[in-house]
Amino acid sequence: AACLIIVSNVFILAALYTERRLAVGTISKTTGLIFHVFNLMSLLIFPSVTVLSVNSMTPVGGVLSLGVYTVLFLKLYSYQDTNRWCREIRKAKAKRLTRSYSCPSVSQSNGSAVHSHVSYPGNLTHRDMYYFVFAPTLCYQLNFPRSPRIRVRFLMRRLFEMLFFMQLLVGLIQQWMVPTIQNSMKPFQEMDFSRMVERLLKLAVPNHLIWLIFFYWFFHSSMNFVAELLQFGDREFYRDWWNAETI
Repeated sequence: AACLIIVSNVFILAALYTERRLAVGTISKTTGLIFHVFNLMSLLIFPSVTVLSVNSMTPVGGVLSLGVYTVLFLKLYSYQDTNRWCREIRKAKAKRLTRSYSCPSVSQSNGSAVHSHVSYPGNLTHRDMYYFVFAPTLCYQLNFPRSPRIRVRFLMRRLFEMLFFMQLLVGLIQQWMVPTIQNSMKPFQEMDFSRMVERLLKLAVPNHLIWLIFFYWFFHSSMNFVAELLQFGDREFYRDWWNAETI
């Protein structure tokens, strides 16, 4: 799984170098589109085939790897789409790409932001690309809202939450769900519908708790921890990004 995640750098760099060639005009728009489509399709197909064909791949490692590649697919799609928009604006002789906040209350919620304004094609660097890859967002911008400093106490609280809730999740799964699932095997083998329903209802409570704890661990603790390390200013992780009216 670790090797598979490391290989993802090939797709990241392929997207970056394709955008660089498009920026200087050494490849046509159509050729660049073909490269991006091939890169994105490979990004979905390659890890799936690898997980299915490699016998040493564990279920946890496979899920983690496929999750990383899925997030990377969404990020690289946004990356090429935003840079295409920048090229179109540059062709229209616009002097600078103006960015807007995804939420007007971001600066109020997170304090004043520090901006280092970058204009296209100055954003096509390894530093910019990998900042976006690790940033807790799926939507690429040339200039992300940035917090002025790393709050150490806030960072430590999020780290403690990450470790505590991860242990809690593992404990609930091992001590509550696994025994219940093991006890459910016999009713399923005997097709005893009344006991099958009873076992499924017993699983509903721990399943509900585990999902709630997981969402808090992932969207609040983990994302805030990464965002604080990267001084990423936008902390609206719970917003309905899929139908957002603005970027």
